[in-house]
Amino acid sequence: VDSIVYAPLSLPSIASSEILCELERIDATKWFWDSYRQVKMLAIHTEKGGASKHSVQNTGNPKLIEWTEIGLQLPRLRSYLSDVVFPLLDCKARVMILLTPSGQRIAEHIDCNLYGLNKRQHKIRVVLQGEESSLYFLSGSNLKDSKKVSPVCPKAGTPFVIDGSWPHGMINHSRETKLTLCIGAPWSGQGNDIYLKHLEESLDKYPQYILTRKNLERPKDSALLIRQEQVRPEILRQET
Repeated sequence: VDSIVYAPLSLPSIASSEILCELERIDATKWFWDSYRQVKMLAIHTEKGGASKHSVQNTGNPKLIEWTEIGLQLPRLRSYLSDVVFPLLDCKARVMILLTPSGQRIAEHIDCNLYGLNKRQHKIRVVLQGEESSLYFLSGSNLKDSKKVSPVCPKAGTPFVIDGSWPHGMINHSRETKLTLCIGAPWSGQGNDIYLKHLEESLDKYPQYILTRKNLERPKDSALLIRQEQVRPEILRQET
């Protein structure tokens, strides 16, 4: 389990079209820019219900997590999370939605701090619109010379788990805007028998789609990606 970098989850599919209709009614000004990941975000379930760039924080205290004013306007999404996802978790999790226009990218990054690099850092993802395969993980001796490895999803809309401590990014090559539902810290996949049992069942069901630390090589300088304003590896590789 601790070696997983990417794995599909055998969870019920989300009603993407219905949730997309809900999202269309959200004021566009509610999306804010995350300069670290270089992507627009919408806050759904956060500490003290913070929903703006300056109020969204993550101190690691799950007792502070609650629905944001935006989340309260999305009943179908709340129902899916409450009925399908949250029962698997041993604590409250932050929930965000990422928006990436066609032709744009999410900067290569790591979703944890330095302390969490050597611990389980599972994050659940569901693509509401767009292609799952646009996600990629870095593999190589260092960030500059690493290669991109994209996972294969068994079916569009299948929820999946990633290792947030592994360097990853995304390039949206599709013609439509990509919307990704993200469930993570302070939940990290630790200490929940229900989740671990479900994960083991998923591994048995989707063995050909799993990416593990045995399949990939972690760049030795991965820690450089942790919350630092710097020249990104994808720029150093002169990618477009």
